[in-house]
Amino acid sequence: MKIRHFLILISVIIFFSLIQSLNISFFGVKPNFVLAVFAAALFFIQEIWESVFLLSVASLFLKFSPHPDKDILLFFGIGVLTIIIARYLPWQPLINCLVLIFVYTFIFYLLLFPYTIISRVFIQEVLYNSFVGSAVFFFLSRLNWGEKKFGKIN
Repeated sequence: MKIRHFLILISVIIFFSLIQSLNISFFGVKPNFVLAVFAAALFFIQEIWESVFLLSVASLFLKFSPHPDKDILLFFGIGVLTIIIARYLPWQPLINCLVLIFVYTFIFYLLLFPYTIISRVFIQEVLYNSFVGSAVFFFLSRLNWGEKKFGKIN
């Protein structure tokens, strides 16, 4: 990947990390902007090490502390899992992105807040994350990516 494109992805992750730190909520639910943006960005990255580095940047900017909290470790661990899953999803890139956002959010909630899986909060967050992820996906797909625009990661 060209360094310019990688810097764009890092900038987008940092931007949404800062937005997430503002604790913006819609109808009492805070979307996980970084989760959605990371899932969308995976479809524009060819190398696994680039994906892991981007995930590390996202985790670092979500909560900077000398020792990572349980939620950041889960965010990172589930992120590694989604990097692997993204490589094998068979559908169109946007559908794959939405599936990844759902899986990422579902596993995150299942491990951190299992009692809220069947709540309105979970459904709203999945919808918000899907909207944000789709918007970022469309934004990134409009950039000139050169040799590989977007699609299934191989």
